[in-house]
Amino acid sequence: MLHERQAWIANVVFHFIVLPPAWDVLEPHMALRLTVTLVAVSIFSVIFVRVITNQQRKLEVQVSTDPLIGLLNRTLLNSTLEHAIQQNR
Repeated sequence: MLHERQAWIANVVFHFIVLPPAWDVLEPHMALRLTVTLVAVSIFSVIFVRVITNQQRKLEVQVSTDPLIGLLNRTLLNSTLEHAIQQNR
């Protein structure tokens, strides 16, 4: 999945590549329908990328912290300690 900024850039590039030939080949009303559809799909895709990114951030916080006290949980503590021990060796 692309990051939000990359998704915007990809959508803009896609529109510049696809839409000019479509306006040359298709009738005006069909080209307009295609343009509106592609813009709507692009907007929805960027919105969904933003929603998914926010959900991933929330999940990462939930996985690494204890919900009761808000500190790092035992699993993360154990992996951090193991990493520190390996670095010390």
